[in-house]
Amino acid sequence: LGVNGFGAIGAAFALIAILRIFVNTGLDNQAIRETAQQSDRVPEIFSRIVGFRIVIAISGFVAVLAIQLFFNVSNAYNSQLVLIYSGLLFVDAFSTGWVFRGLEKFSFVTLGVFIQHVIMAAIIAMIRDFFAILNIIFSFI
Repeated sequence: LGVNGFGAIGAAFALIAILRIFVNTGLDNQAIRETAQQSDRVPEIFSRIVGFRIVIAISGFVAVLAIQLFFNVSNAYNSQLVLIYSGLLFVDAFSTGWVFRGLEKFSFVTLGVFIQHVIMAAIIAMIRDFFAILNIIFSFI
């Protein structure tokens, strides 16, 4: 990837990290408490929390698109990386770790964290190949 590649990844990830704060909005703690207190209402709590997070994630994605369109992003790599990383907004929206914490099923929490780390490593590996593919495409333009 080189210095420029890791810089582009870092910049894209930083922008999305800021938006991910709004998707999470501290709802995990409230949802864990509600789930622990009312385990019979988990489907209702789940749909309420995830529904709200989906609305916030869509808003964040629209904000990313607006930034891409209105602020002339000079580097095609950066703009595409930001769009790829914006998918993390939806991963956060559908995150279910809080359900298992509230129900005290920590083996599922551990498995989920492991899977998240594997996916993140795979994304970084794909981005490395992504840069190679983009170089080939842009060499013909």
